[in-house]
Amino acid sequence: MSGIGGIDALYESGIKVQRYTEDQSTASGEIVKAWTDHLSISGRIIPIKGSERLSDSANTLFADFRLYCPSTDILETDRIIKSSITYQVVNVETRQKPNSTLGHIEADLRLIR
Repeated sequence: MSGIGGIDALYESGIKVQRYTEDQSTASGEIVKAWTDHLSISGRIIPIKGSERLSDSANTLFADFRLYCPSTDILETDRIIKSSITYQVVNVETRQKPNSTLGHIEADLRLIR
């Protein structure tokens, strides 16, 4: 944790991380694909001014919101749900303080309409 006055003081509970899964149905042998709850976390989702363009050498991604949360298992293929609003994770970066194991995640999100 960041301690008193740290970023964790701004976190709110009630954020769900969902992961897309594919499982074979034992009864029919068909593949069942679904979004399933992966984690419940505390964090903070804030809007990004306008729509931010995130570029690397291969892709250009757009993000509308940013999730700040403690370091945890979030992938760029996951979804985030907060207050019945669903977001697609488009970029995940772990920020860590120098000479420390303390850190947090900044995940860029796109609102799913």
